[in-house]
Amino acid sequence: MLGGSKPRKWHLAGFGICAAVFFAFLYQDTGWLNRLEENAEELASKLAPGTRVIVMIEAPAASRMEFVDHAAERACIGHCFSYANYEPSSRQFRVRVREGSPVVASSADDAQDMASGQYEVQDQDLPIKQIYQCDEKDLTRLCIRDLAAGEVNGRIGDARPSR
Repeated sequence: MLGGSKPRKWHLAGFGICAAVFFAFLYQDTGWLNRLEENAEELASKLAPGTRVIVMIEAPAASRMEFVDHAAERACIGHCFSYANYEPSSRQFRVRVREGSPVVASSADDAQDMASGQYEVQDQDLPIKQIYQCDEKDLTRLCIRDLAAGEVNGRIGDARPSR
């Protein structure tokens, strides 16, 4: 039915406006993600090779983007280890982990707690660092800090006491 209709000038104007709105939002989101990735790459480049990190990054409230924490994890490729990676411990992917791995959490529950900011750091996890958003007004600004045994990792870098 649509294929048989004759295009009118207002069709072009309407679709043009829709495209302009779409690409304006896309430009805005891509710019935010680019700043986040640049900051993550800068932090990861300063880490010693093989450093274990937990990434605690969230998109702004009411954002159209999800899973922005993977932007910082990409910065670790070939340089550091994303210790909270859920894939190996879930046993649903080709890459799997053995108990006691120094590279990634071997428990899916622990990986989920790390990603949600509810993990209590254990002695065997050390040394480990956390990449987090350190400025609530500019969520693309990232910082890194060492985590201590007994500390519960959290968002915006605020250490919460252990339970």
